[in-house]
Amino acid sequence: MHGRFISSMINFFEIHYGEKAAKKLECFSAFNSRIIILSEKIKSLFGKKDEYRMKKHTYFLELLKGRK
Repeated sequence: MHGRFISSMINFFEIHYGEKAAKKLECFSAFNSRIIILSEKIKSLFGKKDEYRMKKHTYFLELLKGRK
């Protein structure tokens, strides 16, 4: 759900605010997902990894790869 929502927001921005604004949103969202995945990997060292959160953000990054 998260990945599809953000992808829809990127499409919305592209249509209504232009490609530059959509690209900024896409870059910010991808950076945010990478930071969350990194933090989950660090948390896994202490046995507190949230598997659902990892899957959600990994799926989103895969969706972004398909957009290009």
